[in-house]
Order: sequence, then structure tokens, then C-alpha cells
Amino acid sequence: MPDRLIIRLDAQGGLHWLRQSEDGRALSSSQPGAPPAQALAAAGEVLVLVPAADVLLLETQVTARNHSQLQKAVPFAVEDQLLGAVEEQHFAIQAGPGGRVGVAVVAKSRVREWLGKLAASGIRPDRMLPDSLAMPIAPETGSLMVEQGRALARLERWSAMACSLAQFPHWLAQARAAGVGRALEVHDFGTDPLPALSGPILATHRRQDALAFLANNLRGNGINLLSGEFAASHRSGRAVRWWRRAAVLAADEPAVESRVLRHPHAPLQEPRHLFRGGSERGRPRPPRLVVAVDRAG
Repeated sequence: MPDRLIIRLDAQGGLHWLRQSEDGRALSSSQPGAPPAQALAAAGEVLVLVPAADVLLLETQVTARNHSQLQKAVPFAVEDQLLGAVEEQHFAIQAGPGGRVGVAVVAKSRVREWLGKLAASGIRPDRMLPDSLAMPIAPETGSLMVEQGRALARLERWSAMACSLAQFPHWLAQARAAGVGRALEVHDFGTDPLPALSGPILATHRRQDALAFLANNLRGNGINLLSGEFAASHRSGRAVRWWRRAAVLAADEPAVESRVLRHPHAPLQEPRHLFRGGSERGRPRPPRLVVAVDRAG
């Protein structure tokens, strides 16, 4: 079976890539820059991880007869959690049991910017998802990734936080106070001492290759930012690959638990996706914490 390429596009526009086998084994360490044309041409799938700070994750509940109806209903179901106009946002969805729907929201202009950057390097992705969804999550454990003075935390299945490492203890304490109780497993790709963190810490690991770590934790998440108007069309419709089957299986996983919501384009000095404001559209005011908790099963 064809291998796949996993490419990470960072917040500064830099690229790293590696090859992965059908069963998820890394076939190379991560390499800086764009993949060579030969590697792109040979890949059965090209998957791109984009910055979590630009993608709002949330969960809602919608009843619909089919996927088309669901896609139309979701923007209106979550509209009150956004500051930007609904028509300016792109919504990718993953249906779960009991009418629960995982949603990733990103500005359409940002997706166009990413696709333009990738196209300039000869990259035509099949799938795109925020790097937060490649962070491990377990029923009792979340994860924290520390890299270049930044913190990326996945606290719940449909909740992520991205901010500076210096600010992270403050925002984690607020999340703890709001009821987010998972123990954190820390994956440290930096060299600076870690700050004290509130709540239980399961373990701390020193690591070196961030993309290899993220690639190893991809578990067939069925969401894809390249849907709707951004759907990839350069592959044959008959070429249903192994990762599509994995995505179908992932959609059957139990929905979880809590949602920590925030407008996707609030000021950079605050942890994105943890808060939302409520003033004039497109002009965030000082945010307040918003947490909705659902317990499944």
C-alpha cells in the first residue's frame, strides 16, 4: 500500500515533513522544508497539520437526517459562540453517537492562506487538521506539548489551548477551577525549565522530534478541514485509501465530556480556544471563561 506524507505547517509558515507507513510506523525522521517532488508524487495521502491557535474546537448536539443537513445546521448551532460572521468561517464536522458533533472552525481566509503557501511548495493536501487533534487524549489524561516557548494543551477531546509557556500556568489554573480535571502528560521539546503547573501531572517526557511525536499519535481522526468548498479534488474518487477506513472507525468512538470554547481570532497574548468575548463582531473584549460539561456514559 502507498505510504503517506505528514507535513506540519507552523505559525511562522515553516514546513517539516516525514513519511509514514500504512500501519502508522514512521519511515523517516522529520525533515525541514517542503518534501521533494518525488516524495509527493509517490504518496498515497498527503496530510497537513496546521497551527491549533487558528482553529476553534468545540462540540455541539444536532439532530439531522443526513450529513448534508448536519453540515448546514452546525454553523447555526454554534453561531452564538463566534464573534466573526458565520459566512466568513469554515466548519469541518465529525459526527458521533447520540447526535453529538465535533466541530473545527477556522476563518476561510486562513484556509486559503494555508493552501496558497502549500501550493507554492508544490503541495496539494488530501487532509488537513489542527495539530491539537494529533495530541494524545485518554479518558483520564490530557496532554501538554512544550515547544519553542509555546504551550499546546489538549484538555478534552474537543478542547485545546495554545498560548505562551509563561502564560500557561495561569490559564491552566483557570481551567482547573472551571472543572477541567484530567491529569496532564507533559511532552517537553524545549530546553527551558518548566513552570509549576496546577493539578495532577502524570509524567514529564523530554523529546526531540515534534512532528514524529504528533504523527505517532494520529489515530484516524475523521475530521478534515478540507471539506465543503475546500474539498480536495485532485485524487481519483475511486481511490479509497486505508486512512479513510480509519476515519470511519474513529467516528464511532464515544463522544466525550466537556467543551472549553473561545473565539478563534481573539488576541494572540491570550490562550486561543479557551475563551470567547462578546462585544462588537470582530472586536473581542476582555474574555470570560466559558465551560460546558457533558458526561457521556
